[in-house]
Amino acid sequence: MLPDGKFVVVGKGGNIEEEIVIARYLPNGQLDNTFGEEGKTTFTPAGLTNDDLFDIYEAVLDYEGNLLIVGWLSSKNSATSADIFIVAFTL
Repeated sequence: MLPDGKFVVVGKGGNIEEEIVIARYLPNGQLDNTFGEEGKTTFTPAGLTNDDLFDIYEAVLDYEGNLLIVGWLSSKNSATSADIFIVAFTL
């Protein structure tokens, strides 16, 4: 929850499953239309291709109110190695 009572939800989805979706809601539960496009924004982790898998481990707010998203990505062809990614997003 943000100091102003708004809250953020993070997940996978969007138009394709290879996107991270961030939505910001008002205290009354409605999407915050001042954020992104109609309250939501999507992005693809750098380096992700159609031959990769990824998932989100954690999404937290730092002491300045920025959103930090930590996850992993790996080639579909390699079940034994994965890279970690960290994304900082200003809300």
